[in-house]
Amino acid sequence: MSSQRKIRLIDMRLIDDLFRMGDGYVLNFNNNTFAEFFDEELGINIDDSRYEVEGTSKAKRLRFFLKTNESEIRIRTLLALWEYREVDRRRNQTEETFLDAEEEFYSLIERLGGKRPAEKKRASDSQTNTEIDPSLSSALKNKLMQVSLLEPQARGYAYEKFLKDLFDVNGLAARASFRLIGEQIDGSFELAAETYLLEAKWTSPPTSATDLRSFNGKVEEKAAWSRGLLVIADLHPMALQHSVVENELFAWTDWICTKC
Repeated sequence: MSSQRKIRLIDMRLIDDLFRMGDGYVLNFNNNTFAEFFDEELGINIDDSRYEVEGTSKAKRLRFFLKTNESEIRIRTLLALWEYREVDRRRNQTEETFLDAEEEFYSLIERLGGKRPAEKKRASDSQTNTEIDPSLSSALKNKLMQVSLLEPQARGYAYEKFLKDLFDVNGLAARASFRLIGEQIDGSFELAAETYLLEAKWTSPPTSATDLRSFNGKVEEKAAWSRGLLVIADLHPMALQHSVVENELFAWTDWICTKC
């Protein structure tokens, strides 16, 4: 467990500059998206009156929150805010105006007792490599055929493992383990610095507009910047034997990566 470290005045000024906290604002959040962000990313109610000791603006609540919480929560909060900042900046093609912003930010994280997420950078770099070992493709094809032969409950767990392997092979940075609910698998992954919510099903009935609307509603219920990927499989063992031939699995993995 990291020891409690006080945020120095100079560090708080850096946080103010990085997250554009002048005039009481924080980045481009409004009150609703600010509360939604804290709830989604940290499970915290930032609207709680305990954070209004120094004022009710978003910036004042954030400063008080950072000053009064443990180091681990501070670091998680700052990393989540940085991720939002960078995703928003790239999406809007906004040029960085803060000199050495990334270096300054991660130096701050280290001063507060955290670590630079070097592994995240490596995962992002790996996404540019589209070459997949043919032996891995063959192994995935065989695994998918074996999954199709299982009973529903066992198939659900096996399909969960298959998807995890599939995403790993493609260099997608899963943020958490996939979670099985019946024959539905929920999770998330990262592609090109964007976070996607995942829902995967193995189902017999054809996919309907209702399925798509339901998933779209789930994504829209999340933060405004959320994206989603719905994967629905209805693959009979005999169909797999005829259709999943060499390189076709590559095409399917490419579809998952590019049609998000």
